[in-house]
Amino acid sequence: AGTVIAMNKEVGEIAMGSQLTRDVIMTVADMSAMELVVDVDEADVPDVKLHQAAEVEVDAFPNEKFKGVVTAISKSPKVEGVGTQTEATEFEVTVTLTDDIEKLLPGMSATAKITTDTREQVLAVPIQCLTMRDPNADPKKSVEQTLVKDLKDVVFKVKDGRARMAQVTTGISSDFEMEIEGTLGEGEQVVCGPYQVLNKELRDGDLLEIDESAASVDREET
Repeated sequence: AGTVIAMNKEVGEIAMGSQLTRDVIMTVADMSAMELVVDVDEADVPDVKLHQAAEVEVDAFPNEKFKGVVTAISKSPKVEGVGTQTEATEFEVTVTLTDDIEKLLPGMSATAKITTDTREQVLAVPIQCLTMRDPNADPKKSVEQTLVKDLKDVVFKVKDGRARMAQVTTGISSDFEMEIEGTLGEGEQVVCGPYQVLNKELRDGDLLEIDESAASVDREET
């Protein structure tokens, strides 16, 4: 039993098929359940597990969020843009909606946020405040001379109007913030800026012009 969502033939038309091809007369769907298939990047898919909660946003209902759960993870990759600079490997993940889906229709565009882990009362900073530098580097040497093995996750905190490099340990992240552990305290100001500035130009001890809206270390749930 189900609901007819597409009619490919009219009354009186001949339906023909063979061993190699099929002639679809109609499409019948079970409208009591709705699934969303999303593409997850290969770097993120190891964190995705069955039964994880998901929050689904449907383009047709921009002010609503629908709850779902991960019910399938493809083992076969999808590779797009093979041989180009935009080549990407992704895996299909199926999210089954658990909310009231009466208003939803097959084929609607949607996105999903899958909760892979949670932390409560942790320190977090905006992702754009993080960079990788050698905290023990000779300030007279250029960043380009730094060995890869010496690179560590760092932020520049604001102290007495100057930038002070602080090594941190990163944890889980959301779309915009990263969990950190280190010598930073809640409420301390950190420097945010373009990648070029934080990664190559800013140095420990540089004088700063403080913006009142500067980012700070927050304690929150991530």
